[in-house]
Amino acid sequence: NPTQTATGIFETGSSTYGAPVTFGIGLNIPISGRISIGTGIDYSLLTRSFSGIYSEMENMSIEGNVMHKMHYVGIPLDVNFSVYRNRYINVYAFVGGEIEYCFSNTYTIRGGASDIVYREPVKGFQFSTEAGAGVEARLNNYMGLFLAPAVHYYFMGNQPKSIRTEKQFMVGVSAGLRFDLKEKR
Repeated sequence: NPTQTATGIFETGSSTYGAPVTFGIGLNIPISGRISIGTGIDYSLLTRSFSGIYSEMENMSIEGNVMHKMHYVGIPLDVNFSVYRNRYINVYAFVGGEIEYCFSNTYTIRGGASDIVYREPVKGFQFSTEAGAGVEARLNNYMGLFLAPAVHYYFMGNQPKSIRTEKQFMVGVSAGLRFDLKEKR
């Protein structure tokens, strides 16, 4: 019994999800001695594949493998609490959330003479919360590299089917470059 995932695309098999990939750039804004606000901009790619039927063409449908890709841009907002720090390292805990917008939602159907690409706009935003701990290695007084494992919860909304809608509670690791608004010593 096929289920419709989008206009013209009908799922006939179960989904296989790719690991979500996120990268971004962050800014740290000191509030007081050990507390800071973190924000920035993130890009995320979510993928899945499934067997399906494309029936948008007149008097014709194509059955095949479907690759579904969702591209998101997001703005995180976290409160960071420094547990231990010196000139070279900062160990911290954080709690916060993120709002993301899916700017590209594409289905590629492989099964005919050539691939068919079907795009569908996404309305609304993906909201999530997170909590975790991290370690930052200072490169200089204004910049550091960080690694931060965290737990995430993704709220239901008008988002396309993805690993986030199937498993709303997830564990992940963020890594990247963080800039400080104020010099750290």
